[in-house]
Amino acid sequence: MAMVPASLGGKSAMAILATVPPALIALLVAFGLQSWSRQSGAPVAPLARLATEPVNAQGSLAFNGTVTWQVMDGDQGPAILADLTIPVEGTAVALTFSKNTDPTLPASHIIEVALSALPGSRAGPPARIGDLVAKPSRAGAGTPLAASVVDVNKTVYWIALSRLSMDRNANLRLLAKSPYFALPVTYESGKKALVTFAKGPAGDAVFRKVMSAWGP
Repeated sequence: MAMVPASLGGKSAMAILATVPPALIALLVAFGLQSWSRQSGAPVAPLARLATEPVNAQGSLAFNGTVTWQVMDGDQGPAILADLTIPVEGTAVALTFSKNTDPTLPASHIIEVALSALPGSRAGPPARIGDLVAKPSRAGAGTPLAASVVDVNKTVYWIALSRLSMDRNANLRLLAKSPYFALPVTYESGKKALVTFAKGPAGDAVFRKVMSAWGP
């Protein structure tokens, strides 16, 4: 018969789990999945990271997470979906990249950003985002996309890419070639952070497929 450690005081596993913060459980699950992926040879989700501002300065904190990429059938044709989860900080971000087919909207493409606070979030509710930045490396400086940020509601935002020919071509090159992106986020508490995420092989494949379908 298995012995129950005295420190547990006879508590059931469910009772013990009930005392663990949800964000910590999410982190352990994410870590376990990545560990299994490495051991089994299955693909590991590309890295996402949230760094509190001032980024890379004394007193800033960085929290790792994951991003998954997939092709979607959107209202305006094929789209790219990036799902980010930063378990410890309790932040989830979903970005949907689509080509604009509405002639009344002054944008070549729309990136819809949906922000949410996970149960047990330390950061709290998000308040606004900044420009999406395309980066050649995770730590290097990047180039903001030529775009305007529009608040749709408290948790959904549109990044409307400029439809001017020069801007459009530059934006598409950055989307296709950049291995990393970064998104500034400000929370209702006034706290600021920078969320950086990688394409990885899966993201590269998704971008190639969807951008080919978008056409010129």
